[in-house]
Amino acid sequence: LSGLVGSEMCIRDRSTAGQAVQTRMEQLAQEVQGELQPYATAIQTEVQALQQGAATIPADQMNQRRQALQQRVQEAQQLEGTRENELRYTLAEQRRKISEAVEPLLVAVYQEKGCGIMIDRESVFILNPAMDVTDTVIQRLNAQLPTLSFNRMPVPAPVSYTHLTLPTIYSV
Repeated sequence: LSGLVGSEMCIRDRSTAGQAVQTRMEQLAQEVQGELQPYATAIQTEVQALQQGAATIPADQMNQRRQALQQRVQEAQQLEGTRENELRYTLAEQRRKISEAVEPLLVAVYQEKGCGIMIDRESVFILNPAMDVTDTVIQRLNAQLPTLSFNRMPVPAPVSYTHLTLPTIYSV
């Protein structure tokens, strides 16, 4: 016998935990947008002020204000990039947690059904719906992992190995 299962993405998206992750990620994205909006407003206001005062602002003052504006733009872009990376990392971590919960459930259903092979439904052209175990896996996942609660996560710093000294293999 073989068992067919919807893609892990299908299981994740249809599960209550997957739906909770989607809802929370939308909330976090809105929070980030709210954090970034004042930067965009202040930058736009300064751009307009510089455009309107181009003829009346002394050149040295104009250059200083342009440099300060450029610095604020760079800071805002850096913050936006950091927040986007945090959101991506947070989503990946939540998906990893769901995947870790799904794997043993798939194995259990596979064994219970006496399957010789478990095939992703996305890879099959025609299938017998009675062989699809997706709903069973989702029901068990919903019971085992009904939701996930989380906040935006900072991206871990890359590990640096520069402080390690390597042993000398050959000495001259």
